[in-house]
Amino acid sequence: MRPVFCTVVVAAWALAACREPATTGYVSDDQNPLLKKAEMERQRQNYPEAAECYEQALKLNPDSAGIHWAAATLYEQRLGDFGSAIYHYQRFKKLSQDKEQTTLVDVSIERAKRELGKSLLGAAGGTNEVAELSKKIRALEEERNQLRQQLDQANLLVANQPKVAASAPVAVAEPSALVPVPTPASARPVARPPSAATAPPVQPAAPPSPPAAQVASAQPPAAAPVEPARPAVGPTTSVTGPKKTMHYTVKPGDTLSSISRRFYGDASAAELIYRANKTFIPDKNRLLPGTELALPPRRGR
Repeated sequence: MRPVFCTVVVAAWALAACREPATTGYVSDDQNPLLKKAEMERQRQNYPEAAECYEQALKLNPDSAGIHWAAATLYEQRLGDFGSAIYHYQRFKKLSQDKEQTTLVDVSIERAKRELGKSLLGAAGGTNEVAELSKKIRALEEERNQLRQQLDQANLLVANQPKVAASAPVAVAEPSALVPVPTPASARPVARPPSAATAPPVQPAAPPSPPAAQVASAQPPAAAPVEPARPAVGPTTSVTGPKKTMHYTVKPGDTLSSISRRFYGDASAAELIYRANKTFIPDKNRLLPGTELALPPRRGR
C-alpha cells in the first residue's frame, strides 16, 4: 500500500511546473517524472525550461550520472553556460561506473574549460579598451612625427641641389608655313610644248577599275550571328532523410549506423552525422546517452 501511495504523490507533484522546488529523495531515472519532462522540453527546444527540469530531477536522484551528463551537454551545447557544464561533467565522472566513459568525458571538460576561458578573456578585454586605444593613438602620433621629419629632410636636400640650365627652345614650324601659297596668274610661267629631249616619258594607262557590282561580289559573305551556348541543365538535386536539420538525443544502445538507418533509410549517412557533431563525439564508435545530435539533410544526385 505504501509504494502505491508514494507513486501517486510523485505523479501529482510532477504535474506542477519544473520551477517548483523539489523535495530531496531517491527515485530511479525510469520513474523520475521530471527527467521525462526535461527530455520533452529539450525536444521542443525549450532549453532553459529543460535545464530547470534537469536540476529539479537531480533533487529526486542526486547520484544519477545520466542526468548529470544530459544536463552538462545541454548547458554546453545549447545554453553556453560552460561553468555549469563543467560542474555536471565532473559529477558525471565521479558517479559513473564506466571507466571508459570517464576517460572520454575528460575531453568534454577540457573543451568546456577552453570556451569558459575565452568568454572570461572577452569580458576582461572590454575594461581595457580605453587604455588600448590610447596606446594606439600615441603610436600613430610618433609615426606621424617621424614621417614629418623625413619629409623636411627630403625638401632640404632638393633645395640644396644645383639648378640645371634650361636648354634653348627648339623652333617648331607653324602649321601655316607648311601650306603652299598660290602664285598669281601674272607671275606664272607661260607653258610651252616640251621638246623631244625634255619631254617626260609616257606612262602606261592604268587598267580600268572593275564595276562596283564585281567588287561587291568579291567580298567574303558576312558571318552569320552565333548564338551563345546555353548551359547544360544537370540533374536536379534530391534530398534524402530529414528535409531540414533536426535534433536527436542519444539513447542507450544507439550507434551512428543505427541512427543513420532510422532517419536516412540506410547506414551510409553515419559519416555525415559524425562530421556534423564531431565536436561533441569524442569517439565515433561509442555514443554517450544524453548527447544531442544534429541530423542535417543528406543531398544526393
